Amino acid sequence: MEGSLRACELAAYFWKGQPRRLSARDEVDVRDGKTTYYLWGHPIAVLKGDILTIRDCGWETMLTRDRLNNILDDISLYSDRGTWYLSYKRKHYRWAGEHVIDLSVTPYTIDPCEERKFNKKLSERLRQLYKETAAFLEDHNLFVFKTYDDGETAIVFEPWHRHFTTKYVIISTTEDTKEPLKIRGIEGQIHICRAFKAMKNWDPKCFFQNTGDHLNVSEILSQLIDWGIDLTKFPVGSKIVQAISLAQLLYPTDGR
Repeated sequence: MEGSLRACELAAYFWKGQPRRLSARDEVDVRDGKTTYYLWGHPIAVLKGDILTIRDCGWETMLTRDRLNNILDDISLYSDRGTWYLSYKRKHYRWAGEHVIDLSVTPYTIDPCEERKFNKKLSERLRQLYKETAAFLEDHNLFVFKTYDDGETAIVFEPWHRHFTTKYVIISTTEDTKEPLKIRGIEGQIHICRAFKAMKNWDPKCFFQNTGDHLNVSEILSQLIDWGIDLTKFPVGSKIVQAISLAQLLYPTDGR
């Protein structure tokens, strides 16, 4: 990984038409008048002039969706009950695996654009449920528990939600790890209703089934700062807070 560049920041290089390699997983390539974002070697986004083509390349995964959402601005890609949809200008379109977006006109044209059909009565009840669930997660955005190896794990939620899903970071420490800071992190994304049920039942297993990127120490610190996480909400004597405090001394985050 080059410096402290994160995957979410690589999208800026894509839009500037500047080649940049983050890792073997993420890369922006520029050639023949086209800018291409590669994810594990697959061209998930191609920009040529004002035409943007996005695709999942047969990998309809959380990681693919996350990278496409990093690239997209006014448009977002979300999953509802296992089905992907594009959302733009308060309209929702069924994901087709590949879409061509014309950025030269306003509003943008999206091809194909099969609109999602809603049951209005059911949708209103669901919207109210999602609203209440999102409010609960905003008030309870920290989930801390002890682990069998005398360590500690925390699940931290982002303070906003992408339609029906929310991002989170799992931060863990252990007593027997050989890592000098004894802290590890991994990103995940989950449906807010599933997160709500897990929090209410104090059952964290599902969070370990929807994980994606592993985070290094500086990325963990940046994520906590970006999400405005208050370390005083952790239990007194938290091993994670101790490790984070040490990391902040060794890995200052741009003076923030």
